[in-house]
Amino acid sequence: MLPLISQARPRRRRVKSLHRLLTLRLVLLLALIGGAVVWSVDKGRQASELSRQQQAELQRELVTAKERLTQHLKWHHLASRLHSLAVEFNLEFELLTLDPDRSDARISHLTGELITLHQALNTLDLQRERSSGTPLETSLAPLLENVWMLTDIGEELLDTPSSNHRLQLYRDSIDPLESIISTIKQVDDWLEQDNEKMRARVDRVVSEARTRMDEQAGLMTRLQQDLLLILVGTPLVALFMLRGFFGELRRRIEGLERYAQSIGGEAVLLPPFSSRDALGRLAVQLGLMSRKIRFSLKEAREARSEAENLAYYDTLTGLENRRLFYDNLEKGLLAVDRYAEMHTLLLLDLDNFKHVNDALGHEAGDKLLVHVAQALRDSVRHDDHIARLGGDEFAILARHSREAGAELARRLLQAIAMPFIFDGHQLRCSASIGIAVLGDDGDSATALMKGADMALYLAKEKGRNNFQYYSSRLQKRVQQKIVLANEIRDGLAHGEFFLVYQPQFETRSLRLCGVEALIRWNHPEKGVVNPDQFVPLAEETGLIGELGEWALRQACKDARRHSRPGNELAIAVNLSAKQFNDENLVNTVIAIRDEAGLVPGQLEIEVTESLLLEDIELSILRLEKLQQAGIRIAIDDFGTGFSSMNYLKKLPVNVLKIDRAFVSELPGNEKDGAIVEAVTHLAHRLGLRVVAEGVETKAQFAYLRALGCDVAQGFLLSKPVRIEGVLSQRDPHAALLSLGQQTELAFDS
Repeated sequence: MLPLISQARPRRRRVKSLHRLLTLRLVLLLALIGGAVVWSVDKGRQASELSRQQQAELQRELVTAKERLTQHLKWHHLASRLHSLAVEFNLEFELLTLDPDRSDARISHLTGELITLHQALNTLDLQRERSSGTPLETSLAPLLENVWMLTDIGEELLDTPSSNHRLQLYRDSIDPLESIISTIKQVDDWLEQDNEKMRARVDRVVSEARTRMDEQAGLMTRLQQDLLLILVGTPLVALFMLRGFFGELRRRIEGLERYAQSIGGEAVLLPPFSSRDALGRLAVQLGLMSRKIRFSLKEAREARSEAENLAYYDTLTGLENRRLFYDNLEKGLLAVDRYAEMHTLLLLDLDNFKHVNDALGHEAGDKLLVHVAQALRDSVRHDDHIARLGGDEFAILARHSREAGAELARRLLQAIAMPFIFDGHQLRCSASIGIAVLGDDGDSATALMKGADMALYLAKEKGRNNFQYYSSRLQKRVQQKIVLANEIRDGLAHGEFFLVYQPQFETRSLRLCGVEALIRWNHPEKGVVNPDQFVPLAEETGLIGELGEWALRQACKDARRHSRPGNELAIAVNLSAKQFNDENLVNTVIAIRDEAGLVPGQLEIEVTESLLLEDIELSILRLEKLQQAGIRIAIDDFGTGFSSMNYLKKLPVNVLKIDRAFVSELPGNEKDGAIVEAVTHLAHRLGLRVVAEGVETKAQFAYLRALGCDVAQGFLLSKPVRIEGVLSQRDPHAALLSLGQQTELAFDS
């Protein structure tokens, strides 16, 4: 029995050892499986964490890109507006230099907008690289300085009447203008480069995310291979389950890779799967990221489109604006040079557009501009360019010859003349057109616009509602006007103007009862120049206001210097249309009269009847204020305009002056005699004095005296003389004694 027992014990020990070995193997297998699971979970967690980090980084990049894109769009909007303002400022400056009669209001408005743009640029916070010396950092400060310099030039221009100084200011404005345009181009190029860098960074982050996903896919593949080696001998079901699990994991990773590659494309795709694990959450986050990217890109495209519309098109009419039209004009010049094409530039300005705004409001004016814009579209070909340059000024660039351009201008005038209904009112307008031919009349956009503007000005001179062509003769005429206008300004500054006075005598007593002040110009080269040679130009250029104010002040001083208490010299001074339409007219005249120390009734203001009838109600109001201040009012050249008895009885006047045209043929012309007799009788019935101008013969004087005319002036009595010579005359004309006048002549001496 003992041997059997001894043999059994070792066997039981061996069996136990096998069980232990099996248990150990199972434990080792389970440990390996558990370790593999733990390792897999840890790697999955790390991969998920990396995915979240990558997603957060990509989202940060997108937010940064959107913010920077928004700032860039703000810059493009400000830069495009600044470019447009700078070019328009330069053009208005040039036009003002060529035509000083143009209003400074546009320069003032442009200067104000430049100041606003300067403030906006100064506060613009473009997100940019922090490294020093970037193009933006080196360019933005000079840009602000040049904008401010251009603003200072504009403000100095508004405060400077001298044309020479304005010409110098114009030359000074060229450098900052060119620097502004160059700087805008540099900053635009840098921002374009910055956008490319930003796009590259976003692409890099997406690429890194794709790389991480590839790495994760590779990691899972290796894990699958290792687990397959470890699980050899485990049930096939477990093996198939593990293979199915890792196969699904791989398919999901590949699906995420393909989905990540589609982000930013045109097609809108849904996430490949949705689950609560890390990969499922990553798929959902990638879907949200895709929508945000598409939304940001859509906003960027819309903002870019809106910026382009603001930069190149007029917001009211939808036509091209000045900036885009100048670009097309330059392209037209290239076509003329390269392909010998014919192009015509037409510059169009509405006649009396201001009256529509004043009478019916700016809404009616805007509707009229839209109506005119449509009429222009309907009158040109589809490949012609139409632009609204500002206000009521339009431009057309047409592929026409010189002769065809004239036919187009006629069609445009007819189309614009068609009636337009607004708020129950039938509006009609006309236009003036200036035409320049590309190649023939200039080889640059600026030169062509100048030429067309000169032709437009000539069309307005010729009565409006017509068109005129630019020519070298017109250029010479404008240059002569500019030279003469500058000489007038210099003459005012150097005291070259002086006054002469034509005495006025009572027809009954031959007593000197007053003088009329007449301006003369002692030109340093031409000698004494009569007013008909420079007054019309002074009216065109706006210098008549300054010239007329000087004449009024000087006449009042002369009257005061040659008057004695109780024996004052009455003096008459003509007012120009610009002076009379000045809203400060009454205060200015009274201030000059009081400054000279004239007594009430000593100063007489002469205005023409046509001027008074332009705005009869306003004329009555101003004349009443002048008359209440003790200033006498005379209607000059009475009868030469459209005289209205209804208005005459309303106007607060003291004197009617019969124009020399009705006196020159007396007493032989019965019609002129009837007119003079009727005017004299009418004036006396209204309590007015009658003054006859241009009396040159004794027969005229005798006839006027017989009709009852109160006062006469003319070469028969005295030529215009200096103030000292007025009172030195003892006898207006010795020949008058033969008329039978025996009354002693009474003169103030």
